[in-house]
Amino acid sequence: MPEVAKLLNAHLKENYDAHIVFSEADVAHWLLAREHVIYAWVVEDSKGKITDLLSYYELNSHILNHPVHKNI
Repeated sequence: MPEVAKLLNAHLKENYDAHIVFSEADVAHWLLAREHVIYAWVVEDSKGKITDLLSYYELNSHILNHPVHKNI
């Protein structure tokens, strides 16, 4: 978490005038992978340093009152 938090905060500071500063606990809560909820990957260079991260959440949408389809 320390490396990911440092990388994320540096990116936000460099690219946005107003931004949140994530603690390690924030990063773990919001970006750490959880099955069927949050998906996350990190990229390490040959020395083991984290250089990139990708995290996104899955948001299922339900279709109401359709005879065949229930989810998008």
